[in-house]
Amino acid sequence: MPACCSAIRHVSARLPRQRSRHSLGELMVTVRPGDGTIKRRRGALRIWCGDHPKRETQETYTMYLYLIRHAQPHYNAPVPYHVPPGPGLTEHGLAQAAALVPMLRQVGIERLVSSPLRRCTMTAEPLAAALNMDLHIDDDLREQQPGEAAADVNVRMLRAALAQSDVRVVALFSHAAPLTELLRTLTHNEIVLPPKDYRGNHLLECMVWGLHNRGGRWKAQHLPPNGRAC
Repeated sequence: MPACCSAIRHVSARLPRQRSRHSLGELMVTVRPGDGTIKRRRGALRIWCGDHPKRETQETYTMYLYLIRHAQPHYNAPVPYHVPPGPGLTEHGLAQAAALVPMLRQVGIERLVSSPLRRCTMTAEPLAAALNMDLHIDDDLREQQPGEAAADVNVRMLRAALAQSDVRVVALFSHAAPLTELLRTLTHNEIVLPPKDYRGNHLLECMVWGLHNRGGRWKAQHLPPNGRAC
């Protein structure tokens, strides 16, 4: 089994068939940096590392993911919003990013990974400085692109999460639509998201969700528990 996959042997999730243009047949995707495989068949999405198991057994292992949407950006900046570098943060956004530090500095984060867009890296930088950690960039965490299917977003977001499975506690900084898809997929749609805001997003600026995986099942909780973003 590759080193990156030593932690998680098998994760199973479901995708709504009607939302995927791959609703029939299979989609095979290589998972970086090991040789794991994401395999989709008849609406089900399953992830294996190394050899496919003969039966669906799950090791007792706990992994924690902190999913963080970027803080408030300059929405009206004269730069493309969906491609790097994109707009940076407003003064309020910088304050939101700073507020993440007391919330997350004591949770045992071992790795910080961000979308390449500037609004995400700026959100992550105060926490990275407080933890004296490098900030890793993963293009799979990028913003959903115009015309990009939800199923394709799901595949790359799951790939980004699985690529971190060599550590136990990871913070991923990304965008509203991709994080919403990842939350729904990992929890088998057993999650109640906040109502959409005025921009049509379920996840508010700088919103944090904590997920833990034990034995292949993911549980999600909004942080802080009172439902407010930082």
